[in-house]
Amino acid sequence: MNFIDRNVSVEHAIIILAKNGVQVNEKEAKIILELLYLVSRSFKLFYKKRLAYFCVARHKNIKQAYDVPST
Repeated sequence: MNFIDRNVSVEHAIIILAKNGVQVNEKEAKIILELLYLVSRSFKLFYKKRLAYFCVARHKNIKQAYDVPST
């Protein structure tokens, strides 16, 4: 997997993990970063879909609340 816009370098990830008692080499740090970026991307997509659903549902409820039945 190739993430172009990474915000955390592999070296920085190794340092952060070492501070938390996890010793990893460069290859393992790359794998961990790829997993975290994948989880982050999936969560963002899920959140956007969920937000869009609630906006549409809310819009329908507001429209129904203000619709005056024709007599």
